[in-house]
Amino acid sequence: MLSREDSVWLAREYPELRPAPYVVKGLLKFTGAYHEESGRFFIINDESAHAEMGAVLSGAFEIKIRGRLDFEATTLPKLFVAGVPHKLDRHFYQNDFSACLCSPLQHEDFLLPEFQFRRFFNELVVPFLYGQVFLSAYGKWPWEEFAHGATGILEAYSSSNGRGKTQRCVAFLAQDHSWPKIRSILLQENQVDANLRCFCKSGQKIERCHPQALQGARLIQNDLKFWPVALP
Repeated sequence: MLSREDSVWLAREYPELRPAPYVVKGLLKFTGAYHEESGRFFIINDESAHAEMGAVLSGAFEIKIRGRLDFEATTLPKLFVAGVPHKLDRHFYQNDFSACLCSPLQHEDFLLPEFQFRRFFNELVVPFLYGQVFLSAYGKWPWEEFAHGATGILEAYSSSNGRGKTQRCVAFLAQDHSWPKIRSILLQENQVDANLRCFCKSGQKIERCHPQALQGARLIQNDLKFWPVALP
């Protein structure tokens, strides 16, 4: 999981974390800021923090990053965090209480052409922990959240499409219990109806409930006409 250079970097920047071949664990201390207008997240080390950077927050968490196992070859390393409620609204999976760091459609962005630990750490791990501090302080996430399940997959697809993403999106959607309904909607000739009941089961119209999921459904419906994918 870590190269020799990664281990040296980690020891220098985060000395209270203990790296091993397939596990990194210990106390992670950080200071970060999120600038809402630009959508940029900053890790603040020895630099002086400026108000225009956004909400500057510090945190300290006992964490464990576990490397991919053989049967999990296509997934990112897992992050486990102590000291916070492992709830869905804090984006923890309920089967093993590992962190949900990004949409499954974004996993391969960090795995190909090869896994880069420092990018994974700086762009996913530290921002996730910053989000936990922000949520505790302000009662909301600092950035836009994707919903869970099929709705979240469609939301992610609305801003990250392409032939490869179309295939992965279909594969993930097919695992959802609402797939038969979604499949029939994607195959219809007419554009996905804005008055459709939302896939999140709220009973509301999708246009009002999860408009970004509506955009994603329309986009994949259109993309399937140009990049045919065998639907399960």
